[in-house]
Amino acid sequence: MKQTKTREIFKNFLINPQVKFEYPVTAIATPTKSMIVLVDLQKSGELEEDFKEPFGIIKTDVLLNVIDLFENPEIDLTGSDIVISSEKSKQKIRKSPASIFINVNKDAIKIVESDFEKINELAIDSSTLKDILSRAKLLGHDTLIIKEGKIVTGRENGTELEDESETIIETQGKGELKLNIIDLLKLPVLDYNIKIYTGNDIILAVMYPLDYPEVRIVVSEKLS
Repeated sequence: MKQTKTREIFKNFLINPQVKFEYPVTAIATPTKSMIVLVDLQKSGELEEDFKEPFGIIKTDVLLNVIDLFENPEIDLTGSDIVISSEKSKQKIRKSPASIFINVNKDAIKIVESDFEKINELAIDSSTLKDILSRAKLLGHDTLIIKEGKIVTGRENGTELEDESETIIETQGKGELKLNIIDLLKLPVLDYNIKIYTGNDIILAVMYPLDYPEVRIVVSEKLS
């Protein structure tokens, strides 16, 4: 959290303020784990010595706001509190035990990218994503489906998709994956590459924000 780039990433991708910080990769997950944001702290310039032991922060958004109050802050992550200081003032944020936070298998994504079959790949630019989410909200749709040949939105009713939209984007891949619109609305509207993988009776999407190579977003209810 000492690096400006790291703080920028957490501000943009904080899908859940309750975060367990671990080095080199920290996971931010929705309570159901339907979406997991993986942040590579090593790539963002953080040092391993500042993250010797995993720790939790209940309100990471508050921590980021406090840091913003300081000009050129010094940040000490090594004690029982996070200490933010400057020449004139100091503020402490209490850490929480890492054991009370959701456990996420961060190594699973490495297995997916190396051993699973990639069945689809597409790019969505920021303007298209903004249009998709705006339309879905206007129509009361809660689900985006990437399936053979197309991307559509609709309202999920059990295993069925009601009020399916016209094709938004045509794709060349195969397979079918449902994405929760509420989860997608938590992400920044950026350009993304999306890869769909399958293996071990799992199908999942990995989203790669082009502006943030330190970040990967995994959409799967079973990746845990």
